[in-house]
Amino acid sequence: MNDSTRPQTPESKRAMREEGSQPGACPICGMGCFVEAKVEDEKPDWVKPLKNLPHPADCPRAGQARDYHMHPDRLNYPLKRTGARGEGNWERISWEQALDEIAAKLANIKT
Repeated sequence: MNDSTRPQTPESKRAMREEGSQPGACPICGMGCFVEAKVEDEKPDWVKPLKNLPHPADCPRAGQARDYHMHPDRLNYPLKRTGARGEGNWERISWEQALDEIAAKLANIKT
């Protein structure tokens, strides 16, 4: 049995990753391809495909996951429109408030 057909144990998979890196899933297209990321101060330092697993991120998008995560225009919290539609006026609200308002609107639709 050669190395490419030998079953991999969790220990051998860990050994194939770089020290200090963490496995994860690529967020770009929704396929959930496996990636390896180095995370420092809760921010990704680098992201690359984990090619030794059954569903690797073998596309050029995996390397862009860091830019996707760190993009200044990425929304990281809920916003509520404060003006008329199309004016572009928004205010930051808590997750609790956002979920409560959405639940209330869904309950209205249901009844």
